Amino acid sequence: MGNRMTLVPFVSLTLLAFIALGGCSRSSGHDENIDSIVAAEHAFADDVGEKSVIFKPLPAGAVAVYESMGDAPGLLSWEPTLADVSAAGDLGFTTGPWEFRTSADAEAVAFGQYVSVWIKNSDGVWKVAIDVGTPNDPPTGPPAELKRRGYERVRSPYEPAATFEDVLDAERDLWTKSSTLGFGPALSAMGAPDMVVLRFGAPPATGPDAALLLGREARASWEPGGGSVSESGDIAYTYGVVVYKGDEGDQPVARASYLRIWERLPSGTWNVVLDLTNPMLLQQGGE
Repeated sequence: MGNRMTLVPFVSLTLLAFIALGGCSRSSGHDENIDSIVAAEHAFADDVGEKSVIFKPLPAGAVAVYESMGDAPGLLSWEPTLADVSAAGDLGFTTGPWEFRTSADAEAVAFGQYVSVWIKNSDGVWKVAIDVGTPNDPPTGPPAELKRRGYERVRSPYEPAATFEDVLDAERDLWTKSSTLGFGPALSAMGAPDMVVLRFGAPPATGPDAALLLGREARASWEPGGGSVSESGDIAYTYGVVVYKGDEGDQPVARASYLRIWERLPSGTWNVVLDLTNPMLLQQGGE
């Protein structure tokens, strides 16, 4: 396996959404890199790409799906409240609240949390690799101020740079821990102090303790479908399918698509920065 896997963008139907491109030139410092990815995110809403893929619940061409939906006017808006970029300035993510209105002057009727993973191409332009989100109840307060993370990690990079196989090793380590501890405690043990946990219908939760509440996911395994790692090896993401099993036997009882964002600390330890799942329908017969 090489350092990179093929990048396959996907979108959650929950976001009713959009894939867009935000052009920003490569900059030097961490602040400038975060500024550029936030600017790209703000430009996201102005463009709808024709090559996005959505989960409904399996991948499908976005254009064909949206054409089949007919006329569905509305306005989707979102705001980044957390952002991070790799030391190389080539891979990063933003996340924050989204809301949907039937028109610009209408009250919001749907709410949730989005995640965008961005990769900078050889021309120094940010491209969306993944956009996904979860719904939740209306927020009780205004969005938080933007939090910029990763300063300590990029100031003291770990050498040598990681490969994607190293990231998959971290995934395997998480799976090994989950097979004995249960997924929630395993994720908690490998979670960053400010890890974001996103689940369908639940408000965003932060910190390793949030993972301990995932009791339903005590018997879960996952099948990575792709992802990438930054050139500096300090930020990576994986995505794929989670398989949940019942208390008895190995028959799958549910499936979900997942996105997991990782960071590698100067010590070489991999932490989970964000873990998101969205439910998928089981095929007939549970296969």
